Amino acid sequence: MAKTPTYNELLIEVDYLKGRLLEKNNQTFLIKESEERFRTIFHSANAAIATTDNTGKFIECNELWEKTFGYTINELKNLTNIDITHPDDIALTKAYTVDLLSGKLQNLRIEKRYLAKNKSVVWVDLSISFLRINNILNFYGVAIDITDRKNAEFKLQVQNVELQKLIETKDKFISILAHDLRNPFSALIGFSDLLKENLSKYTISEIERYVNIINETSRNTASFLESLLKWAASQQNTLPFTPMVHNLFLMVNQSCQFVKNDAEFKNITIIIEIQENTLIYADSEMAKAVLRNLLTNAIKFTHNMGKIVVSACIANNFVEVTVSDSGVGMDEMTKSTIFKIGKTVTTKGTNNEQGTGFGLLLCKEFVEKNGGQIWVESELGMGSKFKFTVPKSEN
Repeated sequence: MAKTPTYNELLIEVDYLKGRLLEKNNQTFLIKESEERFRTIFHSANAAIATTDNTGKFIECNELWEKTFGYTINELKNLTNIDITHPDDIALTKAYTVDLLSGKLQNLRIEKRYLAKNKSVVWVDLSISFLRINNILNFYGVAIDITDRKNAEFKLQVQNVELQKLIETKDKFISILAHDLRNPFSALIGFSDLLKENLSKYTISEIERYVNIINETSRNTASFLESLLKWAASQQNTLPFTPMVHNLFLMVNQSCQFVKNDAEFKNITIIIEIQENTLIYADSEMAKAVLRNLLTNAIKFTHNMGKIVVSACIANNFVEVTVSDSGVGMDEMTKSTIFKIGKTVTTKGTNNEQGTGFGLLLCKEFVEKNGGQIWVESELGMGSKFKFTVPKSEN
């Protein structure tokens, strides 16, 4: 059995045949010899080969070209090279064709995309040369299917981008740990040392003051750690995700009960304006975490005797939930950074409540995990409206 020529051997052979055909005398036996050798290569080559005229219309192709692109030669004869070229590569293909026709290029080797008959994308390593005999110009194209290689490259590129994001997230994560945990622990150590050293000297009211500070700082730090751990789990896709149909009204009511004591401490009224039969399709724990964080945030920045309203409306295939407060609001810079890791701005509440801003990052992560979006509408001194969408359910 004859050895199948390699891709480079094939190109060398084609160049050789062109030279033979262009010899000064152009003898008949040379033409016949060259044609026979070309036919052998044409049909046995481990590459897709096709010829076109100078307009790009197909003249002939081998079996592998038919197999690669799904067209028979009879179908191809009614098409041009541009007709089966991927739309994004048409302009480049036309430009190279002009260069070949003008003589600016004698041959060409490029990677480009074709569209097969079944509309799938086929990447090829394509070598094009031309032969002019008696002022008739034909193009010869030799194509190697590199689709698998290209797909592997694209997959690797995506993985590299994801890896870079993970590295950036890790760096920001460490930065948050260093900043937002060091400060509260420093406060805990400082105030506990004061109590330890001056316990016999302090009055009951002074002791109570320091104990309250330690208690509040501990609770805030514990809440922050819980959010941080959940966020880390979500980044590693280890956090359970079980979306189901849930009653939004009941879920909001449960979340309001969770923050009831904090609201009552500041005499803040929470109003629920949601129809009792509103159904959503989401992970219960994630949705509740979003509601709790938004309610806690609203209480923090609402003045004593203020009001918070939780409402919902249908927006296409989603339910849009809004948590409105009558608090201090925020400026444009704050709005642009509150959902970005490493750029959150920690602001004290209206009663000097401490926080890290990490709860809003968790909200964004959980809302997007459930297929929704989250954003804020706010102006300084005019309160804030935190809005998020979650898929609705008809069942």
